[in-house]
Amino acid sequence: MIATPDYQGGCRGHFRIDSTDESEKCESYRSINLLRVYVRVEQSSAAAIVDRRADSGFEREVYIGMDAVIPLPEIRCQLTLADLYENVEFLPLEEDLSNE
Repeated sequence: MIATPDYQGGCRGHFRIDSTDESEKCESYRSINLLRVYVRVEQSSAAAIVDRRADSGFEREVYIGMDAVIPLPEIRCQLTLADLYENVEFLPLEEDLSNE
């Protein structure tokens, strides 16, 4: 599944990715003129955020679920979340534990 949320040019998202990754590192990487695509992988679920350079700046793509496939034409390949998360067991989220 892919979702493309409204993107205002910032790096904040709705994932549990560390705030340092979301702000300082993201802005630093995006300042590299040759960088075409920046992929961040969620630690607590099968999901990834992709910031891809476009003419008007960066466009955000969100991939969710083990069936998701991230196309990476910049390096002539694709990345499946199933391959990325092979042998990974996710812990229950805090919200899930509070509902038990």
